Amino acid sequence: SEARELLGDKVAAFVERRLRPAVALIPDPEAPSRSRFGGLPHLAPGEAWPTYNWPGRFVGQIDFAELPASMHEALPLPSAGLLRLFVPATDVDQDEFFWGDPGYVKTLFAASEPVLQAEWPEKLPDYARSTGCGLRLEAVWDLPPHSVLVDDWPFEDGWNDDYSSFVERLRPTEHLFGYTDFTSLGYDPCPTGSIPFLTLSSLEDFGWCWHDGDYLQVFVASEALERGEFGDLSSDAG
Repeated sequence: SEARELLGDKVAAFVERRLRPAVALIPDPEAPSRSRFGGLPHLAPGEAWPTYNWPGRFVGQIDFAELPASMHEALPLPSAGLLRLFVPATDVDQDEFFWGDPGYVKTLFAASEPVLQAEWPEKLPDYARSTGCGLRLEAVWDLPPHSVLVDDWPFEDGWNDDYSSFVERLRPTEHLFGYTDFTSLGYDPCPTGSIPFLTLSSLEDFGWCWHDGDYLQVFVASEALERGEFGDLSSDAG
C-alpha cells in the first residue's frame, strides 16, 4: 500500500513481483550472538586460519542457527553451523588477488557446536585486526536497487529517487540474500546459476574499503546452497 501511494500502481505491481526475503545484518555491541563483523573469528579444533600470500583478513561470521525462521523456510539452509569469511589483506595481497578472482573470499564452515576463539596470526598486519561487533539478524524484504538486475524495470529514465529511498528503508546495506547492491557497475555481477549471498558496504569501523569505497558482493551457486556447501563462493566489487 505504501508503494502504491508513493510510486503509483505500475511500480507497486513491480514491487509485488520482485520482493525477495533477505536478512539485515545490523551491528550491535550488545547483541547476544555468535554472528559478528570483524574482531577475531572462532576456529574449531584442527581448523587453520585461511591464508593467501599472507594471513587473510577476517570479515565476519554467520551462525546459521541465528537466521530468522522465515529464511530457513524460503531457502535450503543449514539449520546450524558457523560460517567464517576471509579476504586478502589489502596492502600485502591486493596486487595479486582481485575482487572477481576465484577464491577471493575464503570460508570455513563448522557444523559442530564447540568452537575456540582464535589468536591473531603473527604476520597479519595491524590494520587488518579490527575490533569486532556482534550482529542482530533481522528478517526483511528486499527489492532490486538497479535496473540491470531485472528485465522489467518500471522507470524509463533508469532511476527514481522515491523508489531508491523506498528500497533503502526496507533493509540496511549489509545483508544476506535478497538483491546485491553496487555503485559503479553497469552489469549484474551475479554469475549464472548463483544467487546473492552477502552484500557489504565499505564500513570504516571494520577497516573495509571495497573498490575505492564501494560494495563487496558475494554469491553462492544454487546447487551448492542446496547441498549446504559454502567453500566456493564467487565475488565482485564496485
